[in-house]
Amino acid sequence: MMGDLGLSAAVSRRLCSSWVAAALSLGLLACAGTERDRLDDQSTMTILFPGWDERSLIPAWNLQPKYLLFRTLVEPDANGELVGVLARSWEHSEDQLTWTYHLRSDVRWHDGEPFTAHDIAFTVELLSHPEVLRAAPGSRTVSVVDDSTVIITYGSYRARVFGHFFNVYLPRHLLQHLDPAEFGKWDWKAEFWPPVGYGPFRYVRDVPRTMVELEANPAWFAGRPRVDRIIIKFGGDPVIEFEAGNVDVSASLDPRMALKLAARPGLEYCLGPLWFPSAIYWNHGHFALSDVRVRRALALAIDRRELADVRGYPGDIALPDVMLTPDQRSAFQVDIRSDDWEWPEDVPTPLPHDVAAAASLLDEAGWHDGDGDGVREKGDAKLRFDLLTNVARVTESVVLQEQFRRVGAQVEIQTIDRSVGRLRFKAGDFDAALSGIAPRPYGGPMFEALAGDPAGNPERAIGYFNARLDSLVAAEKDWNGDLQEESWRQLQSIISEDVAVTFLLPELRATVFRRRVRGLSENGCRLWGAERLWIEEEE
Repeated sequence: MMGDLGLSAAVSRRLCSSWVAAALSLGLLACAGTERDRLDDQSTMTILFPGWDERSLIPAWNLQPKYLLFRTLVEPDANGELVGVLARSWEHSEDQLTWTYHLRSDVRWHDGEPFTAHDIAFTVELLSHPEVLRAAPGSRTVSVVDDSTVIITYGSYRARVFGHFFNVYLPRHLLQHLDPAEFGKWDWKAEFWPPVGYGPFRYVRDVPRTMVELEANPAWFAGRPRVDRIIIKFGGDPVIEFEAGNVDVSASLDPRMALKLAARPGLEYCLGPLWFPSAIYWNHGHFALSDVRVRRALALAIDRRELADVRGYPGDIALPDVMLTPDQRSAFQVDIRSDDWEWPEDVPTPLPHDVAAAASLLDEAGWHDGDGDGVREKGDAKLRFDLLTNVARVTESVVLQEQFRRVGAQVEIQTIDRSVGRLRFKAGDFDAALSGIAPRPYGGPMFEALAGDPAGNPERAIGYFNARLDSLVAAEKDWNGDLQEESWRQLQSIISEDVAVTFLLPELRATVFRRRVRGLSENGCRLWGAERLWIEEEE
């Protein structure tokens, strides 16, 4: 039975495949569970989603459980190739920014209304409305040809990626009477609850901030899901919930937590990489950090394998220290174990951990420990800086602090709330900042930090200027195909050469599940495809 943890001592570690699949798998099945007797029902899957509540099912918010009720136009297969979901076919312009989608005619909202191109247009226009701005201005424009044909023009390739793999849609027939100018005040629980979706599962009931019950949608175009019922449980400690036999699955977990759980009999886990690495953003206006030799020396001082051990990563995982291009990311995420993954020739070899080389660079830059106190100085200035971080990164920050100390740099850790930290980052009020405070790589804010606001504001938080990089980012909307890959390679080279940002580790999250949950391997460990999973008790 589900509550019995003594099935087997073997632990399997599987890795997610494509970067998009991995990004989506972070939260989609990271959900819930209810009373223990449900776990004896082979038609019910209970999923723990720590820290969220039922609002994560509202499609206007960027939270992953919604993909059980809603789906995207297209999805990636195990090789990262597009397969249709809402769209049965499509064509695109030569620059791959204007896409014509031909929609399936057999997709219906859970209240029976047909899903049409007008729902897509309503959602795109709403989220781009000046009073809403859930999408960046100009990132998407839309036109309806007929009920089953819609044309979307994306403002950049990043907008296209999010449009394909992350954006879901709202029911025009239920929400069109609401005023977009009041979007921030919409009472979703009054206007859109229970949530009406169009995906493979539909709402049954909820207990606020505790659980939501979903059932298989018999009208799902791909066939009725193999699991009859999903219980999404909010809050709770995964260790306690698994020990008590309350849940089948918990995702979006720290790898250290996953390792702890997977050591228990009957549990397995999947380890999935996100498409962005953690990073340190240097303030190039800082007296010491303005010198590329100092930034490179600090990068050489970092023992990234030690950081990976602290984060609970497997010892054989590859650790690229650059922003990977789209093609490189796809290759990396198919198998990120270094024994099986060969570094592409065009990927810069990671900087080694080399304290001697770091010391030599600092000497060359004029930083010496003349008074023997362990901290280098140059004139009257000490090699000292603050590292901005948040609670989730404290352990990583302490390890970095010690590694920098070994080369004569004194680091003070400032742990602050993310929202406050991001305001300080945007204002340039920091010396160095870790991901979680600084923007994530590959996102618009990261480009703005490096190259300024594309709308014309030249200010950039880190005080970094490189004309070649600025030109590349300004032309981002024209990136496509081979040009996209080549542009990323040039960005990669510039950032590495200038040590504009120091990338640390690929971000990994884990999904832990009971062995009775089947289909994860066949599904590439892509947890958003819950309709393709099934429950099967072992003999």
